[in-house]
Amino acid sequence: MSEGGDSPRPDTSPLAEIGPRIVEHLNEKHAAREKALRASRALIQASARSIREVHRGELGEAEARLDAARAAA
Repeated sequence: MSEGGDSPRPDTSPLAEIGPRIVEHLNEKHAAREKALRASRALIQASARSIREVHRGELGEAEARLDAARAAA
């Protein structure tokens, strides 16, 4: 050991080599997650609107909205 009790720093060159690939992979996962969240929010909103249309007796509009939501899913 060196004086002062410090241990030698380990070689981090492999980490430096794979670090950018890891970051890219995580960025891709994040983008996919955001895309899925946007789609699920849109589906939930369409479903909620359809339910409200059913309660108002607007069955044709509700059915059309559900058909569009099914196609988007």
